[in-house]
Amino acid sequence: MSSYQDYLKGVALVLLATVCFSFQPIFGHLAHSDDVSVVTLIWLRFLISAVLLHLFLFRQTTPYWYRPFIIGVLFSFGSICYFSALRSLSVGLTTLLFFLFPVYIFLLSVLLKHESISWLKLLAVGIAAMGVWTSVEVETISSWPGLMMGLAAGASYGIYIMLSNHYLKHNSPFDALRWVTTGAAASLSCMMLWTDATLPNSWSGAGAAVGLSLVCTLMSMVFLLTGTRLIQRSSDVSVIASTEIGMTLFLAWLLLDSLISNSELVGAAMVFASALLIVVAKKQETRKALQAP
Repeated sequence: MSSYQDYLKGVALVLLATVCFSFQPIFGHLAHSDDVSVVTLIWLRFLISAVLLHLFLFRQTTPYWYRPFIIGVLFSFGSICYFSALRSLSVGLTTLLFFLFPVYIFLLSVLLKHESISWLKLLAVGIAAMGVWTSVEVETISSWPGLMMGLAAGASYGIYIMLSNHYLKHNSPFDALRWVTTGAAASLSCMMLWTDATLPNSWSGAGAAVGLSLVCTLMSMVFLLTGTRLIQRSSDVSVIASTEIGMTLFLAWLLLDSLISNSELVGAAMVFASALLIVVAKKQETRKALQAP
């Protein structure tokens, strides 16, 4: 198989991963309709994933297992924020706030002096901010806790990606995922003891938790990791994965009869454009570095 065919196969797999990820608000809505608490939903998601991964990889040993374990604790916080935001904001606005994570990664990289500032990157940050401002309607401002949760979800995911790239780059992807889900499940188990957790009352709620684990966690990561290896360009993967914004809005409209406002569509397009600009700026920097004497 040629490298170009590998690339196309990788693109298809990453697109499949974005479709799997896009079902998160669908399963979240089903769980909410069954009165399943956010903590319970996320706990079941990571618990099922961790158990299956440990059964599949039981012969593998991880020398520094505590690193992905701790990162998993952070990841669980971001998941709680995301699904909490879904309960007070629209699917479109929650998705848009979450996909600000490339902007957070850029800002944190600048603060840590891991990345330089350019006019193109500053333009990307400005477009993303305008996209959020465009999407937040007047009546939504009263739901400021949901807005904060949505912003925190994106920030947590950005930090998760940065920590994973730094500390888990030498780990096997699936072995790292095993301990990330274990850390998330362990931290949420503690929360289950101290909160008024509500377990699923019907097959619909239980199915939502299982679907969130199998479709949005395991299947999505299998497709994403396999596709990333075939594409071999992280910047291209970032752009393709950003199509999840549109896919999530489409599935919410198709399956939940969710009305997507024109302002949310414009805002989503602006956030996607900002992610694309950041990738383009990174490519330009890489090209200049290679051309430098």
